[in-house]
Amino acid sequence: MPISLSCNSCQRALRVKDELAGKQILCPDCQTKLTVPADDFAVPPPLPAAEETPYGGFTDQAPASDPMSARAELPPKPDLGNDFEDDAPRPPRKPPKPAKEFGGINAGVGGGILMMVLAVVWFVLCLFMDRIAIYPPILFVLGLIAFIRGLINRES
Repeated sequence: MPISLSCNSCQRALRVKDELAGKQILCPDCQTKLTVPADDFAVPPPLPAAEETPYGGFTDQAPASDPMSARAELPPKPDLGNDFEDDAPRPPRKPPKPAKEFGGINAGVGGGILMMVLAVVWFVLCLFMDRIAIYPPILFVLGLIAFIRGLINRES
């Protein structure tokens, strides 16, 4: 069963393997050395009681042991270097994908023509049935826009 403890510096809750009982580990967040208690129910040692002072236990004196001393004893982290050097050549940009075509017709041009033809057929069928529909003119305008955009994209 993992042993639970918390870091004295950053208060992070940790769970470590039973094999580490009684050994020292480093907190993954603040790199402070911690001693893993020997059993799961071990209580960390109590903090020394504050001396009676007129300011509620606070004094102007520095603490007896520096809490940052454990951090100062650690070896420095290795320099892994910068993966993004300024003098390193950058990979070339990919060329833009060509417009999709069906045979020799651009997809925008072909789709626009198809939409305009469907709009005209739909409008004529509605006229034969003595009805007027608003959707065929909208479809025709959308087809015209697709046709024009297909022509513009084809030239560039």
